[in-house]
Amino acid sequence: MNDNNYVNVISNNRIQILCDDCLAARPNDSTMDSIKSICDTLKEVSQNLLAVTDRMSKCEQRISDLESRGPSNGNFADVIKAVEEHAKRQEKKNNVVIHFLPDADNFNANQDMNGGGLIGNDMEKVAKLVEATNGDPASIVKVFRMGGARDDGKSRPLKVICNDSWTKRGLITGQKRLQQKFPILAESKMFVRDDLTDLQREEDKKLREQLKIARDENPGKDLVIRNFTICEKAGKRVTPFL
Repeated sequence: MNDNNYVNVISNNRIQILCDDCLAARPNDSTMDSIKSICDTLKEVSQNLLAVTDRMSKCEQRISDLESRGPSNGNFADVIKAVEEHAKRQEKKNNVVIHFLPDADNFNANQDMNGGGLIGNDMEKVAKLVEATNGDPASIVKVFRMGGARDDGKSRPLKVICNDSWTKRGLITGQKRLQQKFPILAESKMFVRDDLTDLQREEDKKLREQLKIARDENPGKDLVIRNFTICEKAGKRVTPFL
């Protein structure tokens, strides 16, 4: 074979010897670069898939370990319940429930409450309450009555959803001031409480039973519940009761 039938091609520091037919069929440089880029990408994707598979395997193993633990060490179901409870408390943290605020079922919504100026629908009434406690009515997101209509003349609890803790605190700490400003609230024995989860209500019930016992055993002390803790009031000072 004549030397003219061979062509020396230098590329990427490699020497390739090709015949005329091979040279004619050889892809150009841009095509080769594209193929190399695709191969590099496929290699990177393959490595990423291996890493993801490894992480998934570790997660599955951790879940299996949690599920296999006994109740004394806390199992996976307990973890899920704790996460769900935390989410519920976060959702309710700025809400209050107003008890015994007259509603439309047993009170004329357009009637002036004993000259106190508390008239209108539930949203308008709550706005008046918030204003009276130096809050901003614009912070009220939604109000609605809980439960179905009652035929015993009692008002259904009213849930108030707020977008800040200031409005909530104002309604809870300003209950006496509200009863003084709106006499109908004192007559109906209106009170405001935190919007509790089912678990918090159970804990609150037990705590109030403990408070009753503590008051019976310590008649000379002014005992109250603050932040789910039994505390003693001495003037304006409130300290945990041990």
